[in-house]
Amino acid sequence: MTSNLKAFVQGTALLTVSNIALKAMSFVLLPLYTAHLKPAELGVSDAVTNVAALVFTVMVLALDAAYGAFYYDHNTKTHRESVFNTIWFTMVWQSAIVLLLVALAPKISVAIFGVVGYSMAIRIALFGVMANLWYLPFALDVRIRNRMSVFAGVTLLSSLVMLLCNILFVAVF
Repeated sequence: MTSNLKAFVQGTALLTVSNIALKAMSFVLLPLYTAHLKPAELGVSDAVTNVAALVFTVMVLALDAAYGAFYYDHNTKTHRESVFNTIWFTMVWQSAIVLLLVALAPKISVAIFGVVGYSMAIRIALFGVMANLWYLPFALDVRIRNRMSVFAGVTLLSSLVMLLCNILFVAVF
């Protein structure tokens, strides 16, 4: 097997395993949710998760998809660093918008649920969005430089942190 094909197969296998692990973690959390949350609370959790996913998608501005195209425009270290820094700087500035949404969490809670009571859940989800915005340029850079084992390891580590946070917030708090 040629070295390029071998690297492709290894990278694909690592990404497949990490994606399966991500899905498995979601599945593992299901009994925790059903044991500790009422059906209405599950609906709130799902709605807050969907709001966070929508905010993240809008804040990314499809720069994750464009990263590779810009990265390879010129084959110089200076250009690649410029692309990375531009994406990173943009994501940090997008975080300012997310912070504004954190401040508006009570209004968002009222708009979605009709009560202020879910503001903290919205804030926590939005802080997660901010963390993902800051992490995204580094993940894109590692992936585009074909460091799949690092990418898969960091993805699994962040997923484990997410799993532990879910257990902590649902079962303990």
